[in-house]
Amino acid sequence: MASIKEAERLLKEVYISNLTAKEGKNITLLLSGRHGLGKTQVITAAARGMGGAVVVADGSTLMEGEMTGLPIAHKEENGVEVQFVPHYTIAAIQRMEKAYYEKAISTGFCNGKYKLTEKGIVVKDGKTEEIIEDTTTAERILSGEINKYKFGANLSGKQKLELVESGEIAPVFLFFDEINRTEQQTMKQLMNIILNKNVNGYDIPWFVSIVAAINPSSQNSAYSTNEMDPAQLDRFLKIKIEPRLEAFIEYGLSKKLNTEVLSAIASNEGIFVNKDDSLVDNDPSSPSPRSWEMVAHLFDTVEDWKASKFLTEEEKSEKNITMDLGVLVSGKVGAESAAVLFEAMKDKESQIKPEEIVNGNSDKLDAKIVEKFKSGKIKQLKRKIIAETLISYLCNNYYSKFEKDSKTPEGKKKFTNAKAQLKEFITNPEILDSTTRLLFAKSSMDRENKCEDGKFLFEKIAVLFSAQLLKELGDFKRDLESI
Repeated sequence: MASIKEAERLLKEVYISNLTAKEGKNITLLLSGRHGLGKTQVITAAARGMGGAVVVADGSTLMEGEMTGLPIAHKEENGVEVQFVPHYTIAAIQRMEKAYYEKAISTGFCNGKYKLTEKGIVVKDGKTEEIIEDTTTAERILSGEINKYKFGANLSGKQKLELVESGEIAPVFLFFDEINRTEQQTMKQLMNIILNKNVNGYDIPWFVSIVAAINPSSQNSAYSTNEMDPAQLDRFLKIKIEPRLEAFIEYGLSKKLNTEVLSAIASNEGIFVNKDDSLVDNDPSSPSPRSWEMVAHLFDTVEDWKASKFLTEEEKSEKNITMDLGVLVSGKVGAESAAVLFEAMKDKESQIKPEEIVNGNSDKLDAKIVEKFKSGKIKQLKRKIIAETLISYLCNNYYSKFEKDSKTPEGKKKFTNAKAQLKEFITNPEILDSTTRLLFAKSSMDRENKCEDGKFLFEKIAVLFSAQLLKELGDFKRDLESI
């Protein structure tokens, strides 16, 4: 569980994670807690702390079709086209998107660093210039997309983060409150909007992060709510918020509430909130493949939290970052699974970093590394993960750390050693069996696996293992023929 103050920090961190997310890895927070907690206020505080804003839609007052908009027919040359008049919250976001689109064309952002042209978004960084193409017209028509003023969706996560941190594009939270107190049909429509970030063909812009809230809806709950099934809940990352007296007193002092009242409450904690269990969310979170994908994404973006201007130095202290990761992971997979995960990640004996395998310091693998593989502590799936991680490392470092300086005597020695280490890792049957070796070779052939100099990784390293691989494939073919 998280306090209101901690929830504010979590909102910022998840917003950053969403900005730097790969396509389809968006995290939708679901805040769960009793009435009167101030869930709207905490989102507002998080947004203001980032120089942004909140757009609120109260789920308990929404009627069927209200969010998706009313249909209006327009006569066109090829027939009749139906468009939808959006809800005022979506209309406000559309106006903001249009303003950013027009600025991108006229002056651009960050002193002209990002400017929209007919070619796409031109990004000028010093003397270098990069053109980022937008979605093609054909793709937009076929997908039914109706964003007339779309800007920046194809920028990288770091570029998006730079734009919002500059203050020229405001981070926005679209907050759907009490979504489980709507009519069933309305809730279905809301779920589609919340989880797909799309309203009748209109994609909600990248600078908008969606947050939803529910009142506890367990079997013993005192609230009149619609049940959310496990498949629906699995699409969210649920954070349970609890009222804490210390946080409320701090809030009360900041709002200059009557200090005599605050003092009386502080002296009698029992009167602070109703302790009735029916007002508390006791539903446990449980893991799924989607859950672990979301958790992996959170870990991938921790460094973005630490580097972001949206968090104060205190907020991104090691203590807070570790605690926040624990709250988020527990909220997604449950406290028990989260505890097992963090404990397993502390096990250094079965963890091998790619720079420990290939570093060029010797013409052989470190004996301790080889022994870890021989001991059997590193299971087959873990070996596959280590091999895939090594491929990513080689793409980013093979040229700059080893090959680039190979013309000097010292550089040549390091490069020769690195190749020898890599060959031993791939061809040693006690490290990779023939199946994993084949998968390693196949992965290195992926056209996306390019080195820093633009050349494909497979072209550089195939000579190290191709002879053994061909022999094993030949043996396999002969075995098949003998059956």
